[in-house]
Amino acid sequence: MLRAHGLAVDSFLDALDGSGLASPLYRRLGQRYLDGDHAPRFSLANLEKDLRWECEHALASGLQPRLAPALCRLLGPLDEEAKRRDYSALIAHLAGAPAC
Repeated sequence: MLRAHGLAVDSFLDALDGSGLASPLYRRLGQRYLDGDHAPRFSLANLEKDLRWECEHALASGLQPRLAPALCRLLGPLDEEAKRRDYSALIAHLAGAPAC
């Protein structure tokens, strides 16, 4: 989204570091995205498994999960090779996804 509007991702990450949303995780994932580094650390397949587990247990507890099912719908169409990539690869996937 930043690039689509002509903004620099690295400048955004620097601004994020100085905000209330600063997070070492955001910085690491952002830098991995900029570097094109999607080596497996925590795969999209593991993320999908955990999200499905969360949905199952939330529903069994009488809760209606909202975010986990939406993320599962994003991950579902990815092929097996893509799901072996690091979950930071989701950024690249979403960057190529059609607008809502």
